[in-house]
Amino acid sequence: IIAMWEEPKISIEDLPKPFIPIKTQEYWVISPDYDKPLKFHAMNLNHSSILNSNCFRTKADAQKWIDFMKSIVE
Repeated sequence: IIAMWEEPKISIEDLPKPFIPIKTQEYWVISPDYDKPLKFHAMNLNHSSILNSNCFRTKADAQKWIDFMKSIVE
């Protein structure tokens, strides 16, 4: 008998924490369609992505959140 084995799900505790960039700092956000991370520079600190804690230091950090959100809906 071959047992079914489920891949471990990503834990929210393992996800990178969002941050607040300083002016002109590069940051990554989760795209509205959860397709891929998008890169921005913090020119206006009142931008919605900054106000809504959708800022990550690296593309890989944002991608981890995308993968996590996709795993929840599966």
